[in-house]
Amino acid sequence: MKITKIEVQKKHPGRYSLYVDEDFWLGINERVLLKFALFKGQSLDQALMDQITAYEVESKLYQKALNYLSFRMRSKQEMTTYLKKQAKVLDLPHQACDHLVTQLESEGLLNDQVFAQMYLDDAQHLNAKGPKLIEQDLRQKGVQAEIINHVLENYSEDQALANAHTLLDKYLRTKSKLSLQAAKDKAYQHLYQKGFTRDTIKRLLTEFDFQAYLEDQDKVLAHQANKLLAKYQRKAQGYDLKQKLYLALRRKGFDNDRINDWLAQTPIFENE
Repeated sequence: MKITKIEVQKKHPGRYSLYVDEDFWLGINERVLLKFALFKGQSLDQALMDQITAYEVESKLYQKALNYLSFRMRSKQEMTTYLKKQAKVLDLPHQACDHLVTQLESEGLLNDQVFAQMYLDDAQHLNAKGPKLIEQDLRQKGVQAEIINHVLENYSEDQALANAHTLLDKYLRTKSKLSLQAAKDKAYQHLYQKGFTRDTIKRLLTEFDFQAYLEDQDKVLAHQANKLLAKYQRKAQGYDLKQKLYLALRRKGFDNDRINDWLAQTPIFENE
């Protein structure tokens, strides 16, 4: 058997059609062509044809790996998981995945140290994520703790404070009707969920100007109290109603004096 024609596939750059004894035999990747140094007129036996076919299938897996990397860099665990799924489709053994992962590492296409640093850079500068959330993300992607700890040394406290401030500024723009205490409580919870440390959050909240985001607290209390009054009046009255209102407003973070002032000025409680 001889290769009688090698033809470039017009619709698939980098791929070639092999013809053996004038008949189409196999479509191959350029890597396969170079690996076996194939040329027109070359004689083929069955053993060589089997090797070419097997390598072509493995090359498809390699191409899938490159496509997967084209969107963003991947961790070793991400790539391994992806390749095992693709290998199953191509009917390749898991060993082919392990071999390819090693190859990608040797080519510099997989490197968890570089991946972790790039992930950190994007997470802290583009997404304003806190260090604890970044640590969690990298751990889920299979990056070793030693690497994570090393790259997180590049996340400064000043950067953490700046990111936390940015997130809090955005968050509080829709929370103007909160009490000051409720705003502080929700701010703490929000930033903690975004991955910032307790020390960073406490430091920011101490310096942060909440009043710039909140409406006049007497007006906010009156708004909240009137809503609660309309709700509780259906089932309570007199002293019981007053107590329900008082406790509900305390839970919303309003201070004792401000609540008592409102109750004293509310006609329904004049005789209480």
